Amino acid sequence: MPWFDPYFYDRWPHRRDDWWDALATVLTPTLVVHAAQSFVRREVTERMAQLLANGDHVEIGSSTHVVPVDAPAALVAVLRTFFERSP
Repeated sequence: MPWFDPYFYDRWPHRRDDWWDALATVLTPTLVVHAAQSFVRREVTERMAQLLANGDHVEIGSSTHVVPVDAPAALVAVLRTFFERSP
């Protein structure tokens, strides 16, 4: 049995929205954070970062989908690094 609710996963109302083309219009530096144990696949978040005009991707290995709750120190560390090198 999956550790996420398959009913929710299949029927989440925003699941079928297609915003991929809109990502290229985001011009600000953007950090896409992937939680290694999330139901969102790494390939999806990597693609998001690649399609952003100024995107970057990091993975938090010790977290499920709710990174601020599961791994707050790791999140702060990656955010600090991101903000320090952003203009």
